[in-house]
Formats: sequence, C-alpha cells, structure tokens
Amino acid sequence: MKQIIGYTSLIILISLITIHCTKQDKFPMLKGSYLGQNPPGTSPEIFAPGVITTEYHEHSSPAFSMDGTEVYWSVFINFYGPQVILTMQQKDRQWTQPEVASFSGQYTDGNPCFSPDGMKLFFESHRPINENEGVRDDLDLWIVERTEIG
Repeated sequence: MKQIIGYTSLIILISLITIHCTKQDKFPMLKGSYLGQNPPGTSPEIFAPGVITTEYHEHSSPAFSMDGTEVYWSVFINFYGPQVILTMQQKDRQWTQPEVASFSGQYTDGNPCFSPDGMKLFFESHRPINENEGVRDDLDLWIVERTEIG
C-alpha cells in the first residue's frame, strides 16, 4: 500500500512540475551563460527567480556542466514529498525549459554534482540497489555516466 501511495505521489509531483515548466506565458526565454543571469559576484543574489528558484523547495545548488551548456538541480514540492532532479540544456544559445532528468523521477533523488571531467554526474538516492528490493531508508551515492547519445 505504501508503494502505491508513493508512486501516486510521484506521478502527481512530476505532473505538477511539468505543468509549471510548460506554461509558456510564465517561462522566460533564457539565452547565454548562467541561464542569462549575471555571473556570480561577491554579493549574494537569488539565482534565476521563477526558473530555478521557484515555489518548489530547491534542495541543491545548481550543478553546471564544465562547458556551461547543462544544469541540474533537485527540488521537491513539499518538505516531505519525493525529490527529483531537474535539468535544462542550452541549444542554439537558448535554454530549454526545465524537465525531470532522464534518470530521475521514480525515486527520491537529489544533490547532483558533476565529476571534474564532466563525464559523470553524482547524486544521492533512496532507490533500491537491486530491482527486487524495496525503496531504501538510507541514502546512497549513485553515478550516471555520459555516453555518446546522452
């Protein structure tokens, strides 16, 4: 029963994020480095309001790829719900709308961080280590590796 409630909550979470991210009238056209934001300076500023900083609870700093054309961060809608990793890519100097990363969305995932060479993305997750296990109570570190197709 817990697993059915968990999957239902996750489907609702992904649907709400997708609806929020695809509202054309709210999503700005972003071009250039750092999602078109000012480069980091010496004074703290809210980063990318309405895009990364939203009504959802951000739970990580944005992790930019070494070439600056991808960004990943984690959010969850409330403090107790599942956490997902969102991503955006820069294509033809314009940033795509946020979407749930291809490897995220089924389990609680968070805190993405690139390896120094940019070929791996580390993140934490409650996902089971083996397919026949249930969701774990503790967090483990996971890695996704970049391939030629993504």
